[in-house]
Parts: sequence; structure tokens; C-alpha cells
Amino acid sequence: MVNSITNDASRGPGGESLKMNNGGTSVFLSVMLLAGSDIAKSGWEKSLMYWLAEKDIGAGIVGFDIADIPWRSSTFHEHKQFVLETIDRACQRYRWNVLDYDPPFVHQYLTAFLALVEEFSEAYVDESVEWQFIEEPHEFQKCAVHNVYLHRLNPDPLKCCLLCNDAPTNAWAVG
Repeated sequence: MVNSITNDASRGPGGESLKMNNGGTSVFLSVMLLAGSDIAKSGWEKSLMYWLAEKDIGAGIVGFDIADIPWRSSTFHEHKQFVLETIDRACQRYRWNVLDYDPPFVHQYLTAFLALVEEFSEAYVDESVEWQFIEEPHEFQKCAVHNVYLHRLNPDPLKCCLLCNDAPTNAWAVG
């Protein structure tokens, strides 16, 4: 299955997007969580990390459009800077030492995602967009092993870390 991240606001529906298979998506999300979980301080930043962690459902249905993120005009530049900093840290291999593999394709995914985010401007902000969580977070918890934000898609908290869940399958998550 293919997961797509789009920016229909600037590229138009059907425009160039970031496409990844399930394994590639898992790796992309893992390095984004590693890069952003340490620096997420505000509620919005933690919500973004949680929202990304919730994309741990696989099966080619985890794509999103940049406009699905609930940007606000009043905080747009601050929040966009957080996303860009997270991407930059991921590109610099921040905390990749906790991975038990070397993701060979993730740099091209990060570069494509960076372009999508950079192209999204304040003019495209839709103030009516809210977080679309699968399971509403009551609190933001982190994995004791990987120190990344957990989702709540499993009643067993030990199965709510994207990195822990993917540990045995990382061998095929290369493209």
C-alpha cells in the first residue's frame, strides 16, 4: 500500500506528493518522533507528536494533507518553525542511535516533506480545522525506552510506541 502526504493548498489536488510504502512511512514517522519529542513543549507541539504517533495504523491509510494540521494564523510561524526544526533534526540523524537499522531512503522522504511544509503558507490556514485524533489524548505520555510520544490505539500501553511496535519488522522498512 502507498501512503501519501500532500499539500493540496499550494500544489493542487493530485499535485506532486510524498509517497511511501508502509515500511517507509513507519521509518519516516519514527525519525520524526525521535526528532520532535524532545523539543515539543507547547500543547500544540505535543499534539502534533501524538497525532503523528497515531499514524501507526499501517495498511496504506495513514496519509494526510499539510492542511489537516490545525494551524492558526496567530501562531502559524511559531508552529511552522517547530515542524521545520523537527525535520532538520531528523535530517541530522538526531537520536537515530536508538534504531536497530539504518534507514537508507528516509532522507529523501524528509526532503520531500520539508518542501511540502515550506510551501504551505499562512494564506492557506483554515481556522476551522481541529485535531482529528483516532483516540483523544487525555495526557501526553512517552515511551520509557525511546522517549517518544505514545499513541493510545492499544489498551496495552506497552504497545503504544511506534518504535517498539516496529522493532521486529525494521528489516523490511527500507523503501
